[in-house]
Amino acid sequence: MSYKYLFFDMDGTLFDTSEGIIYSMKKAYELNNLKPLEENEIIKLIGPTLDEIMNMLFKEDSKLKIKVRNDFRQIYASKGVFKLQLFPKVIKTLEILFKRNKKMYIITSKPSIFAEQIIEKFNMSKYFQKIFGVPLEGKIPSKSKRLKYLIRELNIPVKESIIIGDTESDINAGKYNNMDIICVKFGFCKNHEYLKNSCSYIINSFDDIFNIVGE
Repeated sequence: MSYKYLFFDMDGTLFDTSEGIIYSMKKAYELNNLKPLEENEIIKLIGPTLDEIMNMLFKEDSKLKIKVRNDFRQIYASKGVFKLQLFPKVIKTLEILFKRNKKMYIITSKPSIFAEQIIEKFNMSKYFQKIFGVPLEGKIPSKSKRLKYLIRELNIPVKESIIIGDTESDINAGKYNNMDIICVKFGFCKNHEYLKNSCSYIINSFDDIFNIVGE
């Protein structure tokens, strides 16, 4: 099987963004005099949109929930966004896939403005046809529905497509759209048994993608 259209998640797939997210969440909690979250608790939250994360942390709508959300976003925008690093072999792999004429896209739960800043900073813009993030404000559909919209908008054949990610939201997006799924074992999901049972393929190193997507 050869895949021409590749849809990449960002956090936990292309980049280890945990440092910036942990830093920003801890600072937001500190500003609001809340009991600090452990780093492993924060890492488990990474993947969904910020609003979805806030819904997990605060079960009811409240002024505090809105304040923590806004504080997190402000801190992340000013200090946290570039506290990250590429996973090994990402650039080299993208370069080869690009030369093989693979059509590559980013679909992320990160706001578009941050995703675009990061991709530009790392000189990766040329590799991707489109960066599909979320707005800073307003109602945000699930990644499953956003992927569906993107497929329709660009008239992309699903049978020639695959999504590459690391968390439940990426897996759900693939299943919802009848798309094969590559899960990266080095991402934020540490439940490898869940990955094994949920993904079409699992890779241990980013360049293992070559063994799956074909020429």
